[in-house]
Amino acid sequence: LFTGAVSHVAHSGGELQRSEMWRRNLVFYLPPTLLASGFAVLFRYYRLDAPPVGLLIGATGILGLYYVLQQTGRQNELIQLRQQETAARELRILQVFALAIGARERTNQRHLDRVSYYCLKLAEALQLKDDDREALRRAALLHDIGVLAVPEHILANAGGLSLEEFEKMKIHCEVGADMLEQMELDPRAVAAVRCHHERWDGQGYPKGMAGTEIPLHARILSVADAFDALTGERPYRPAMSVTDAAKRLTADAGSAFDPQIIALLRQH
Repeated sequence: LFTGAVSHVAHSGGELQRSEMWRRNLVFYLPPTLLASGFAVLFRYYRLDAPPVGLLIGATGILGLYYVLQQTGRQNELIQLRQQETAARELRILQVFALAIGARERTNQRHLDRVSYYCLKLAEALQLKDDDREALRRAALLHDIGVLAVPEHILANAGGLSLEEFEKMKIHCEVGADMLEQMELDPRAVAAVRCHHERWDGQGYPKGMAGTEIPLHARILSVADAFDALTGERPYRPAMSVTDAAKRLTADAGSAFDPQIIALLRQH
């Protein structure tokens, strides 16, 4: 039990959290650990010379262990409840950020909700683990947080951007990822935001990554974002039908997008 507590603390994030975990776990686990060790020693030396005493010590030790295990279960339930509350509170904060991004970028909350939905459905089709799906959902909500650093006149431009304006627009990937790093978000979410404008053929930005070099979460987000952009109305063009959007994305499979993810999008 004590070794498990030490391992749990060692893998906890944040200096303050680790300090608090050390305090709680040492206070909880150290006394019963020492007590159990004492019982083990007494049982070793008494069981041959005085069996009734040894049996009494052993029974007392078993009851003590049962009590400790019960308390451990309760503590674990409390920890899980606190983690769930913290995660829910963090998600609400991220949703507020997402609303601010949508207001600045002249999109709406439904765009972010739809991109999140498509990401999660693709992750489900790929059979990703729960923690991967959660990282992807957070990346989807905040994938354009970097637009807060893009000049207003560029975002308001309903026509095509000049080369200079496009270069300024491209900074939103790096800026957004840096912001999420400062917020200590899951590194997978950070990588997805940084790389969601990379292309399968290596012609994207900001790093010019290609193929499976691009993080999987970013490849999923790229497809989901493009699909919603095509099926949503924009100032410079009407919305495409789902069928036409799927055809457009399929035409770009192997160049802009991961062919496997495009195939899953069409299949589902």
